[in-house]
Amino acid sequence: MEGGGRIVIVGTFDTKGEEHAHLRRCIQQVAPQHELITVNVGTVGSTQLFPVNYEATKVMQAIGKELSATDRGEAMKLMHEAAPVFLRTLHRTLPFHGIVGLGGSAGTSIITAAMRALPFHVAKVCMSTIGGGDVTGFAAGSNIVFVPSIVDVAGLNRISNAQIHSTACVVSGMVSGMVAKGAEVETKESQRTAARKPVVVASMFGNTTTCVDNARKLLTDEHGYEVLVFHSVGTGGRSMESVLDADDSLVDGVLDLTTTEWADELCGGVFSSGPERLDRPGQLGIPHLIAPGCLDMVNFGARATVPDKYRDRQLYEWNPSVTLMRTSAEENARLGKILADKANAATGPVAFLLPLRGVSILDADGGKFCDREADQALFDAIKANVRADIPVYEIDANINDAAFSQKAVAVLLELIAKKREKEPKAEGDRRQPKDEGVQQKAAPGERRVHAPITLQLPVPPTTIREKILTRLLQNVNEGKPIVGGGAGCGISAKFEEAGGVDMIVIYNSGRFRMAGRGSLAGLLPYKDANAIVMEMAGEVLPIVKNVPVLAGVCATDPFRNMDQFLKQIKKTGFAGVQNFPTVGLIDGNFRSPSPHKH
Repeated sequence: MEGGGRIVIVGTFDTKGEEHAHLRRCIQQVAPQHELITVNVGTVGSTQLFPVNYEATKVMQAIGKELSATDRGEAMKLMHEAAPVFLRTLHRTLPFHGIVGLGGSAGTSIITAAMRALPFHVAKVCMSTIGGGDVTGFAAGSNIVFVPSIVDVAGLNRISNAQIHSTACVVSGMVSGMVAKGAEVETKESQRTAARKPVVVASMFGNTTTCVDNARKLLTDEHGYEVLVFHSVGTGGRSMESVLDADDSLVDGVLDLTTTEWADELCGGVFSSGPERLDRPGQLGIPHLIAPGCLDMVNFGARATVPDKYRDRQLYEWNPSVTLMRTSAEENARLGKILADKANAATGPVAFLLPLRGVSILDADGGKFCDREADQALFDAIKANVRADIPVYEIDANINDAAFSQKAVAVLLELIAKKREKEPKAEGDRRQPKDEGVQQKAAPGERRVHAPITLQLPVPPTTIREKILTRLLQNVNEGKPIVGGGAGCGISAKFEEAGGVDMIVIYNSGRFRMAGRGSLAGLLPYKDANAIVMEMAGEVLPIVKNVPVLAGVCATDPFRNMDQFLKQIKKTGFAGVQNFPTVGLIDGNFRSPSPHKH
């Protein structure tokens, strides 16, 4: 690799072997100095057209699984899970500069999942049949470069040859540029130990630019931070949280001053980041300052694209391609609860900062969207629903006033100092900012409406288990019953959450009941109980947001490695497990009440 870099070629070599062979030849022609590593993620075979360094069976070992010879769909799901784990591990043990692959929709799904698991400094190029369309779900906030295949990735012809050659040039050029610049192939571990500036990520919109710019200058000029700013247009929010996920230890704090993407998620605007927005900082325990920046507006395209149900609402043409709709008091109340619920789930320091004189330029005094009643509905909902130990500061200023930016920086530094108090300082780490950890006194026009309280369990909770126990312990202390619900489908789980249960369990008997069968069918060998639970996970977990969901696990299943399966349960998103069915042996007494005698 002298004078060159290292590039991984990843793809489904069973069905796209010829195309990847051509890609490999093209890279060798345009950049022979680069070392090439090939990884097969095909599920039904391999190729003899070029040496394969890591076959699919090796990839599957990353999750302790074997490929199914009969169920292609199940094999694809497993590979989608295994490829990211394998490539992330490979990068740690054999660091590489770039990764490239070709695929149709299925291959693209696996390839890009693996690419998203890698650090941002790795060059990523994917030539795909969906490369010229909406790749939002495949990119998911990452730095993947897509090359449209134009024709299907099915054999070689004058068009596919040209596009594959272009793909080879793109990844080779990116890696050559990195090598020429003297960039080292860095792993997370080497970055963690390297001396560097502390890092803050921030969310910004046109209507909060002044606010974020002022805060950025304060953090960089006076406190020695590097600030990464993300544009809150849907992809921006996803990208910001992807940075946290990819390099969680390298980000010291989140200055989330522009949460407008949630207004678009709620009302169907064009700049939604999805229902997971605001989740990742809290899940990773990263200090998180939240402000309701630009929640006064929902974004649509040109005025003619505004949905009919909103045509009579207050609209403002920001430019010929962007039309803004003022959110109502009812919508703002819902948004306030959503933000509070997100903060309540955080495992790290979090705080709110509320600008009483408007959440955007348009919401300033006398502005086009100035509606203090709607703003107050937003603020009241946050204060009514947020955990008692989470600070909420009210600032008598517009979000773009200097006083607001100054307070935002001061509070974020307090949150970072609070987090660092609990962490040992790494030797050689020069990330300590100047004047960090100084308690901030209230300024004129500012008041703190929440103060910390002491709970019997750690606050904020450091694990999902502690978070759940905190909630249940509060019920016990208040004399309230703890209510658990069993769900057999997504709609029943959704209704149970809305009805106020404390936890939900999904299990195979529930599924049988929803199908009109008797409960005892769950104890009979009609189906794989654990497989049913994992199938139900995709139906239930995405729609239950604020209640822990437990998996009804048949722990006596002799055909599963239970240690591996429990890890899979946790990774899927379950909060815990309940042993179900609990009956492993059935005697004659069981048959009598069973409705399934015949």
